[in-house]
Amino acid sequence: MEPLFLFSIEGRRFALELPCVERVVQAVAVTPLSDGPEAVLGVVNVHGTIIPVVDLRRRLGIPPRTVRLDDGMVIAHTARRSLAFFVDTAFGVVESPEGGYVIGNDVVPGLEFVQGVVQIGDDLVLIHDLDRVLSIDEQDQLDRALGDSSDAG
Repeated sequence: MEPLFLFSIEGRRFALELPCVERVVQAVAVTPLSDGPEAVLGVVNVHGTIIPVVDLRRRLGIPPRTVRLDDGMVIAHTARRSLAFFVDTAFGVVESPEGGYVIGNDVVPGLEFVQGVVQIGDDLVLIHDLDRVLSIDEQDQLDRALGDSSDAG
């Protein structure tokens, strides 16, 4: 299994497979996106590229809160486009433990965007599949809101 990028939201640790993570930047203001899906907070401009910001808190059932100056923003890519989301703490890269991986649906049924669960230290860490964090309908709605119906990302 690939190395993992570890981060936390409200004290809970989560991970992404490292190859999909582009970078972590300091939190910036988000421009609201009219007609975007509810799961998208808006967009940010990162070096001339408009990137949708996913409300990962909402997806995870974590209460919303105001973004703080010390929050991080993870920029990652899916097969379709780059996405961003806020994290409380970005821990960085960890090696995936041998034999500790469990397929997500076996542990957390119904959360399509959780591809697996791994034990790191004393914590069980959910590994997210960003390609599935937005449904097909939400992806299409986002395309329309961005004025881009292509699959380029």
